[in-house]
Amino acid sequence: MASRQRRAILIHNEKAGDKRHEREALVDLLERAGYSVSYFPAKHCDLGEVLGHPAEIIVSAGGDGTVARVVREARSDGPPIAVLPLGTANNIATSLGIGGSIEDLVAGWPEARDRPYYPISASGPWGTRRLTEGVGFGAFEQAMHEIPRKYRVARAREFVRKIVVDAPPENLEIGIEDETIAGRFAVLEITAIPLIGPRLPIAPEADPSDRDLDICFVGDNDTEREGFARWLDDPDSAKGVPVSVRRGQRLTVAGQFRRIRLDSKLWEGEPDPRAANSWPVIGIATEPQPLHFLVPG
Repeated sequence: MASRQRRAILIHNEKAGDKRHEREALVDLLERAGYSVSYFPAKHCDLGEVLGHPAEIIVSAGGDGTVARVVREARSDGPPIAVLPLGTANNIATSLGIGGSIEDLVAGWPEARDRPYYPISASGPWGTRRLTEGVGFGAFEQAMHEIPRKYRVARAREFVRKIVVDAPPENLEIGIEDETIAGRFAVLEITAIPLIGPRLPIAPEADPSDRDLDICFVGDNDTEREGFARWLDDPDSAKGVPVSVRRGQRLTVAGQFRRIRLDSKLWEGEPDPRAANSWPVIGIATEPQPLHFLVPG
């Protein structure tokens, strides 16, 4: 008696990858591996509705943005998420230990292990938003917003370096559980994964499976800015990352800022002069229940 096909929901960024990664090729690959495939274009479907369909596996085929879209609507009690990394940086997949050819990844799913991944909840003037990677302030926030899409990793890193040296600082107060840190910051990155932006390993000890966030910051002084800029020259070979780090599952950030990076999206706003505290306070925390990703061995 033939075994029943496993149902797969395929969420695909049609602009990611090359001809080998077009809709027909991906559907054929999954069907040959024994899956019954329901296909949806990532940018042209209601993911909240789509992810409610019965399935044994959710497949995210694209870059970090596609994974983030899936995570935003996925349920902690839903099917596991499998990633086919087709983007430029693929920070999320790499941080989870997912890599290799898409053929090998698909072949490895039946024996893959489930790895928990705790999404981030960020609350502020925009409401509450579920994030996958993290929140950024200062030079990185400016650089990520301005990097031309056509830049590959090496050139994007050069672009970030130039901005870090001269970007205006942010006046911030960070509350991390029982500690408060206030001052002027050139860089503040709150991340659940080791890699950000153009594959920069700013938080090498970060683990999205342990609920802790890494809070990485660079002060607004020549020594710290220049040290960080030198690290950006060759971050993959450096012995350490010249940032201060705290860890925690919950924090607040208050201060005089008008732009914040939420994953790859930029929030921009103005202070409300009618409010008692006209500058917003941002609440950031990992969610109590994880999602689950398939990590082939």
